[in-house]
Amino acid sequence: MRSFFRKALVCVFATLLVLSILVVMYACSGKQGSASRVVVCNHNYQETVVAPTCTNAGYTLHKCTKCGDSYRDSEVAALGHRAGAEWESNSTEHWHECENGCGERTSVGTHTFDAGVVEAQATCENNGRVVYTCTTCGFQRADVLPATGHNIVGGWYSNQDSHWHACSNNNEEKIDNALHSWDEGHVERAATCENPGVIVYTCTVCGRSRNRDIPRTEHNKSREWEADENIHWHTCQTCGDTFDQASHTYGNATITKEPTCVESGMSVRQCTVCGYILRTQIPALGHEKSLKWYSNNDHHWHKCTHDGCSEKFDYATHTFDVGTIYREATCTSNGLKKYTCSVCGYVYIESIPAIGHDIDTAHWQSNAQGHWHLCENDCGGKFNYADHDYNDLGVCKVCGYEQQ
Repeated sequence: MRSFFRKALVCVFATLLVLSILVVMYACSGKQGSASRVVVCNHNYQETVVAPTCTNAGYTLHKCTKCGDSYRDSEVAALGHRAGAEWESNSTEHWHECENGCGERTSVGTHTFDAGVVEAQATCENNGRVVYTCTTCGFQRADVLPATGHNIVGGWYSNQDSHWHACSNNNEEKIDNALHSWDEGHVERAATCENPGVIVYTCTVCGRSRNRDIPRTEHNKSREWEADENIHWHTCQTCGDTFDQASHTYGNATITKEPTCVESGMSVRQCTVCGYILRTQIPALGHEKSLKWYSNNDHHWHKCTHDGCSEKFDYATHTFDVGTIYREATCTSNGLKKYTCSVCGYVYIESIPAIGHDIDTAHWQSNAQGHWHLCENDCGGKFNYADHDYNDLGVCKVCGYEQQ
């Protein structure tokens, strides 16, 4: 804002100076002409407002654009200086500046600094910073606190990756910090197939050491499989470790001995990987008694249904009932009587001898042709048949049949 007022004031002074020169030139040109000659100008005035400054009054300038004639009016009193509330300053002094932009300074004085405030402490490698403040205007001056430089104590410090020196000024500061420089290492313990080895590397700068494992050597694996009834494996011939351990993969079973009712059988299966043979006992079948009864004329029994087994169970003599007449004996034919075993159902047939004829000799049977005796067993047999032997009266002398 002050810069603007300065430029405006300069422009106003320049304008006034140009107008004054033009007026003088016009006046001089009139005097050099003919005294009896009158110049009349139809003026065309142009207004220019000149603002007041702190020390000069303001006014309105009217100037003819044709002949340069001018005059002033509407004068405004000078503003007078007005000191700003804020302090202005440079590195050595401070002041209040006129707010009208004229550049006038008031209350000019030299800074009076306080004892200063440390904003950044100096470290071993970096400068610090102290700030002094003017107690009048607040202007601040910053001075440098020189770096203290390192104060190295003790030997090397290290971790697994790097080494450094420690500074007593700052325990967290690491001086000469660098990665370890490892040597080629030396074997402290050789590797075997049972245990890894150890190689030790040493830093050529700080002396720190580190251990690294040497991988175990290859096992001296047996070519042949070892096995039990569940698994097979290979064995290291050096350390005895086992590996490639797995369950058997058996093929189909082969029966080498069939089981019987009283003797167990045997089956074998062979692992397709290691060749191990698994023998498995097949339990004896045990007898299986038939539901059906078997019999001969005298005895009955149950037998074992398994092929090749002759074992008999519940072997006993038949228990026959009292018998049942299956066919009655006749005079000429034997009869039949059936006996059934009440246990197994076996049937025994006994022959009943023919009873023979029982001829009724006491009574004759007759017809017109002859006479005969009948069997009292009602078998229909006719015995002693003969023609009639009639007397004079026409009566059979033998049977008494009367001739018709």
